[in-house]
Amino acid sequence: MPTPSERRIAQRLLTQYRTTPESQPQLRWQLLQAAHVAGQLQFMVHWQVHAVMLAHAWQQRDGREIRGQLLRLAGVPFAHALQRVPVGNTGGADVSAIKPMQIPPEIAAHIAWATSQERA
Repeated sequence: MPTPSERRIAQRLLTQYRTTPESQPQLRWQLLQAAHVAGQLQFMVHWQVHAVMLAHAWQQRDGREIRGQLLRLAGVPFAHALQRVPVGNTGGADVSAIKPMQIPPEIAAHIAWATSQERA
């Protein structure tokens, strides 16, 4: 069961994404991946993160990622309805949309930072 804390952590990561300079696209993408992992059990947060991922892909002119995010946006309602959200999945087009994953260390570090802000 998702918690309000997970929603706040994901939102904190999205805020960090928005305040990170566009000149740092790799860091911005990692923040989106972290927000995806942190918020994917909350339907609206999950969908919102994919929408922001789509906007980021559009800004980067990354056709593969744009197509991947469009498919993921369409799939989010089904994943939640069927209770088949792949926990730990980072949400990008470079990974399977349906397979759970181990959280990569750099993504876990962003989540740990956002979680530490929860307690501050």
